[in-house]
Amino acid sequence: MANTTTNCTIPGDTDIIGPGIRISVYLQCLLALIKTLAKGNEAIESISVGVVTSFSLIISSLTGDLHPAFLLDVSQFVSLLMIANAIAFKALHDKQNKYIEKLYFTTLFYSIVDLLIICYNIWLWKTINWKLPNRECGDQVKFFLFLFPLDPTGWIRIFILISNCIALIPALKLLIMTLLPLILVFHEYLNPDNQDNQDQLRNYLGDLDYLENSNHSNHSNHSNNTVNAENTDNLDIILNLGKQDNLTLDNPGASDNNGDRGRLYLPCCILILSLPLMTVSIVSTELSVQRNPITNIWEMGFGQVVALVLALVDTLKTIILIYKHISSVYNRKV
Repeated sequence: MANTTTNCTIPGDTDIIGPGIRISVYLQCLLALIKTLAKGNEAIESISVGVVTSFSLIISSLTGDLHPAFLLDVSQFVSLLMIANAIAFKALHDKQNKYIEKLYFTTLFYSIVDLLIICYNIWLWKTINWKLPNRECGDQVKFFLFLFPLDPTGWIRIFILISNCIALIPALKLLIMTLLPLILVFHEYLNPDNQDNQDQLRNYLGDLDYLENSNHSNHSNHSNNTVNAENTDNLDIILNLGKQDNLTLDNPGASDNNGDRGRLYLPCCILILSLPLMTVSIVSTELSVQRNPITNIWEMGFGQVVALVLALVDTLKTIILIYKHISSVYNRKV
């Protein structure tokens, strides 16, 4: 695929649309889906990397006076990462997945950046209809959706605006639900004599499974001790929210062979359904970069090399993790 011959060109910003950035984004999208086959915080790592990448791209695009064509590319990049991370996040937090170790501050950062991406998309698609025509080559810029070129100022703008406004509601809900335990902890710390605050905090954290015992034998003792916790214990809760909390089933020996295979059922279904759609979306995004009159799309910089190396290392780690996990599941039968 090559750039379409045009009468004008848009000087490319390699920090935004360079090959290292593009390949890194595409790999992270695929890895976020594939790593749902793994267990533990290895799967969360891909989400964390994708969230950091999304945040960096948005900040980079907002700090400079970029052509709307680049803003469209960034929108597609971060939207791909948001969708891939959302699918993986849902799978990782499924109650049947007993191996997942929830990380509170990872969830908090994810919810903040998720909301930031949606707000960025709303801002971009709200202003694109008057920004793009006033810039050079604005009439030649196309937005590719499922391999079809579309006018960014046409009906697709309204459709994407409505979609992001709808997505804004669950994103706000996730952020509020994630922040609420932290707010309750600080409120309890500032009002230690209010028993209702302690009960509300314990009940809320228990409902969300942010704090859960890994040993059923000390569950009752833990519940009794938390009621009489000191102020320093409340601060410990804040710190512990960022640590790994192993989710277990009622059966302590539930990690048998059948349970392991059952855990792989949901990720396998997700991969079968999502990988083809993600592949088509990645190709469409790449078409938006290559078919628009943008130059320097193949120039590499130091930052791109670093991003690409990190993505390739994560890919190698993913292959090893998935191989070891699947092998352990099926070798246990022997």
